[in-house]
Amino acid sequence: METFLVLSNIGLWIFVAAQLVVVFLLSKLVAQFLNNFRVNQAPAGGAVQPQIVPNVVQVGDLAPAFQEQDQNQKFVRPNDPAGRQTLMVFVRQECAFCEGVVRGLPDLQAAYGGHIRLLVIADERSKVEVLPPEISFLVEPTIFEMYRISKTPTALLIDAQGKIVGVYEGANERQLHAILEGKLQVAATR
Repeated sequence: METFLVLSNIGLWIFVAAQLVVVFLLSKLVAQFLNNFRVNQAPAGGAVQPQIVPNVVQVGDLAPAFQEQDQNQKFVRPNDPAGRQTLMVFVRQECAFCEGVVRGLPDLQAAYGGHIRLLVIADERSKVEVLPPEISFLVEPTIFEMYRISKTPTALLIDAQGKIVGVYEGANERQLHAILEGKLQVAATR
């Protein structure tokens, strides 16, 4: 009888420990899910109503920090130590439109190189990785998650302090030229 009590007590503690692990893992999943949303105050008929919206990076947010090695083995961060603005372009291999945008990036670099730094971020190895050495190329799916990128191509313009000053989904090369010319307030040197 005494052996049965000891074994049942041990079994009960193993069951309690397993339940604690399950609760911990479920709470982590719930926290990850809830981090995908934010509450905005939206005016509705004169009163301000809270509204739950997807948590995507927005103009005015600080760019999530990262430090990764590019194709030239240089460490790259979202904000440029030289004080230039950074244009981060997110692309996917299966996105045909992304290839056209990436092919136009050397022209952007030539036109605005002194005023801007270009980063191309892909979620996997792709054929767009052949870029001039002054354009950094990163293959890092975790950066897609950090910036909550769901559509490609998406371009983010980040100022020297690391603040997002522009979010552009689906912009082509011509639109990026116009955006940069307006935001940088410099004429392209073409």
